Amino acid sequence: MKTQAFLPLILLLAACGRPSAGPPMGEMPPAQVTLGVVEEKKLVEWEEFTGRVEPVETVELRPRVSGYITGVHFEAGSLVRKEEVLFTIDPRPFQTRLDGARAELARTEAAAKAARLEFDRVSSLLAAKAIAPEQAEARESAWHQAQIGRAHV
Repeated sequence: MKTQAFLPLILLLAACGRPSAGPPMGEMPPAQVTLGVVEEKKLVEWEEFTGRVEPVETVELRPRVSGYITGVHFEAGSLVRKEEVLFTIDPRPFQTRLDGARAELARTEAAAKAARLEFDRVSSLLAAKAIAPEQAEARESAWHQAQIGRAHV
């Protein structure tokens, strides 16, 4: 009979220590949790940014001569080396100027040769008194001028 007297006391103590089925007043119920399958994958980190890229060094190409470009021998952004041909310029105007300079040289040499022949006859003509001394000096001056003109062509 002693156990029967203690039975209501044990039940009362057990009821006080047990948590209730619902949440206590003023607290949120626990959040629902979903479970997923664990997968193993290789990840590549990727970032996208909006921006502007500027080169560290730039080169400005300027020709030393003017003319029409007939060929480009490099690609934009590629490396070039010293003395490498980058452009081909139309050679016709330069060839024309070269031909003109050669013709001018030939004309000047012919004029110098003629002046030299005239100057070489001066001594014999002066001895024969066939020309005046002023004419001899003029021929000598013409020969010297022809020599100077030939040196500058």
